[in-house]
Amino acid sequence: MYTWLALTVTVEIRNERFLATARLLTGDERTQAWAKAVAVFPAYGEYQKKTIRELPVFLLERGANA
Repeated sequence: MYTWLALTVTVEIRNERFLATARLLTGDERTQAWAKAVAVFPAYGEYQKKTIRELPVFLLERGANA
């Protein structure tokens, strides 16, 4: 589905800025991250119930040169 995606992004948190790569999570890693996301923002879980597709979950990994 997102196999073509190798996305580098710039992340800004307050006064810090760094490069990161977005990685699509699958399997147990996705399941664990999804549970954490729904715990923080329950509307994600409600939205998932309204669609048949699995909503993608991405992890932003800080670049080595950041």
